[in-house]
Amino acid sequence: GTVSVIDVATNTVETSIIVGNFPTGTAFNSDGSRLYVTNLSSNDISVVNTATNAVVNTITVGNAPWGIALSPDGTKVDVANQTDRDVSVINANTGTIIKDIPVQNLPHDVVISADGTKVYVGHNSGLEGSNRSKGAISIIDISSDAVEETLFTDFKRAHALAVHPNGNIYVALEGFDNSICR
Repeated sequence: GTVSVIDVATNTVETSIIVGNFPTGTAFNSDGSRLYVTNLSSNDISVVNTATNAVVNTITVGNAPWGIALSPDGTKVDVANQTDRDVSVINANTGTIIKDIPVQNLPHDVVISADGTKVYVGHNSGLEGSNRSKGAISIIDISSDAVEETLFTDFKRAHALAVHPNGNIYVALEGFDNSICR
């Protein structure tokens, strides 16, 4: 797969960077010097130096990585691995996996709270037990790298998440109801 760099002043592609197979998610570090790209089919992350537009590291993660986010201090990278049902926490400086955190089925999108203390993970569908027909949002405490709570939705998919500067989380949900249940 590739990542294209587009010059917004001219609306032209400056360059295309070859990354892993089926790139699905991207996130910059805080100063923009590194771009992290999840590659769904090659089960890895490409780390791009944005000054040279070259891949400087490839980090193997779990199966089917999709969503990705960096901690505000830039020390950790969180990646949702869909088929492994976990979130890989990666040391951004060394590129090594610190921990894989088990979550609900099909983790999809990942965002960090405005205050930098929580990771929110949206799940695309297929939970187990009494919540089988519901989607979910896992809330991970950054200091302990552990799930502290799971919110369930009344339909199957929490596709995309965004954090407002005031701290509220916006969730793009598939379905006709907007209920989120504790």
